[in-house]
Amino acid sequence: MVDTKDGFIMGEGIWKWRLNDNLINSNSQLFDEIVNKIVQFLTLREKRERFEINSQNFFNENEAVTFESRVRNESFEPISTPDVFMEIINEKGQKFPFVFNKNDNQYQLNAGHFPVGEYKYNAKVKSGNEDFSKQGKFSIIPVNIEALSSMADHKLLRQLASRTKGKYIIPMI
Repeated sequence: MVDTKDGFIMGEGIWKWRLNDNLINSNSQLFDEIVNKIVQFLTLREKRERFEINSQNFFNENEAVTFESRVRNESFEPISTPDVFMEIINEKGQKFPFVFNKNDNQYQLNAGHFPVGEYKYNAKVKSGNEDFSKQGKFSIIPVNIEALSSMADHKLLRQLASRTKGKYIIPMI
């Protein structure tokens, strides 16, 4: 079964609507906008949700935990008027509340750094009379600094030797 939408404009002389809009407002932007929105709504095929939360599932311990969110109205147009709240919960049950920052038609949250472990989150927003919520989880994984670089840091070794009254010796190969 194909999910289709049908639309009908019940009236005659639709061209007169555009002329009247031009007469009243010295342009026809309102008429064009409503026709464009109708066409956009009828041609929208992808299944979108009114409330989305996007994030990674894994973060390194030296990386800030970030989220993006989108809220859409009944016509699936992005909006940024309601506040989006998130609560992050660690393995011990401690709760950390946050409010997303609004940025044009998108929301962003930089929750900062968290210790290594497993976390859950609950996000919610109220748009009009409707409440939306999303749940998810993410992990903070340890970073093995030694594994990041296999090259010897000779400057650091020299400094370490001088601070500890040791000797820095370069092998003769």
